[in-house]
Amino acid sequence: MSLSKSFDLSTPIPSLPDGVTSTLISVRPISGSTFTPSQIVEFDLGNRGWLIPESLAIRYKQRVSSAAGGAAVAGTPVYSPFVRVNTLINGIMVDSINQYGQLAQLIVNTSYGVSKKYGLAQSLGFTTASDGSMLYLDGRLVAASQTLTSLSVGGPLVGTMLSNCEKNLPLFAMGGQIRMQFTIDTLANMSYNNGTIVDLTAFQIENFELTYQMVDMGVEVEKMVYAMGPQLFIKTHGWNNSSVAVPIGTSGSQTYVFNQRLASIRSAYLCANHAIGNKQFDFVDITTGNGSVQFNVGSQLFPQMPLDTLNNFNGIFTELARASTSLYGRNSEMAISTAEALVDENDAAASINYYSPGKCIFAAYMSKVGPEDKDVLMCGQSTYNQPIGVNLTLNTATTIANSLNLMLDYDAVFVIDVAARQLSVRS
Repeated sequence: MSLSKSFDLSTPIPSLPDGVTSTLISVRPISGSTFTPSQIVEFDLGNRGWLIPESLAIRYKQRVSSAAGGAAVAGTPVYSPFVRVNTLINGIMVDSINQYGQLAQLIVNTSYGVSKKYGLAQSLGFTTASDGSMLYLDGRLVAASQTLTSLSVGGPLVGTMLSNCEKNLPLFAMGGQIRMQFTIDTLANMSYNNGTIVDLTAFQIENFELTYQMVDMGVEVEKMVYAMGPQLFIKTHGWNNSSVAVPIGTSGSQTYVFNQRLASIRSAYLCANHAIGNKQFDFVDITTGNGSVQFNVGSQLFPQMPLDTLNNFNGIFTELARASTSLYGRNSEMAISTAEALVDENDAAASINYYSPGKCIFAAYMSKVGPEDKDVLMCGQSTYNQPIGVNLTLNTATTIANSLNLMLDYDAVFVIDVAARQLSVRS
């Protein structure tokens, strides 16, 4: 007779070997101490012990200046200043995320609920009202005529392959240096602008630290790892962000082609944005409630029926929840209000607040298994043989030039060659 899990007391409980230590490592930049727009901040991680992926975080001080009308940092302020985040291992680029601040805005708002954003408002950098209002959960207002006023921010390093690893990373077995590069965006791209509140006039970063938990299990455990070779596999997932232009006056049925070549796409997200208001951090309804969106991957359509904003606008948010595993997710939520969902490309900058950006996101879940089946390798849709097509139906012509950003969550595998002490990526 077998007992159910909660009654079975015979299952052994794993224990740690003697001498295990855990240290929170804080890494300072190797490329300077103060950084301004378009500069690159570089960090070298250690090669000792094990890296706990979900412990990776950043913390730093922003200094911002504003004109007489004031200014605002758009999106999620801790991430908004960064246009690109690269990961290099042994000098080889293994992960590169373009428009990182924009991608982080997507990740935060499709995985953090309102309560979590409110609880983390200080560290993420949101405006904090004196009365404790929950209205200000996006962006950060900068008072008028400020000169390099400071704001401390911090948060998890969302979206990178390192932080998404499903097992701890043996730094000692990789034989070389892990380098992280953060490229700072331009003032205009990180700023909110409605004509009264205008772009930041200056921006710089100080006291930048990259932190992670390092666990040293001892020499005997490291020998055990080497004996597991010749190759070790760690599943992870990465993000790809690319864009195409949609000219003013575009209408009818259009297909936009994106040429990402990936072995396994888990989910796809389409976000339209333009050059006013929160700019790249405004995800607007390009169909203005009168059209549809559908993804074509390998001659297969996702979803099977188009996302129809005329006949079932709110249904697109059900698919967004499915794509971000928030539909039945135990620990996942979204933070999208009705006002944010209804922002479309016709809305003037004056009607879009820095604290209430557009969040109309079209998405499709493309994995062949459920979100709980994390141990399945390369379970998504491949684009090796055919590019991705986004079928867009615009029954109302666009009134402003827009950009379409396609953000892809894809499977990847870190492969560690134990003998050569080298790491490569399969994606």
